[in-house]
Amino acid sequence: MPLVTVFHCLFEHPLTLLGCLLVAEYSYFLMQHGNHTWEEVLALAVEEYQTSNVQPAISKAVKAVFCDCNGNMDGLCEGVIKVVVENCMSNKLLMRPVASSV
Repeated sequence: MPLVTVFHCLFEHPLTLLGCLLVAEYSYFLMQHGNHTWEEVLALAVEEYQTSNVQPAISKAVKAVFCDCNGNMDGLCEGVIKVVVENCMSNKLLMRPVASSV
């Protein structure tokens, strides 16, 4: 399969794929830190993904990766992995300031 065809296929659905990866990662994180059912956790993770700024950030980052890789598959893979790591929703949750109870 020509590289151009591979890029076209990857570009059609990468945001959905990356969104699913991030929701799965966040769901796993929530399961480790609570007593909710997997259905509740998945619903919470999807809601957080849809209401946060993660979706637009991923869209912008993926477009930049495709432009920057210049047809280099290694560069594309590295860029996509970097986008996933930088946009893990559990990282953002861990960085939120804790509200003071005083």
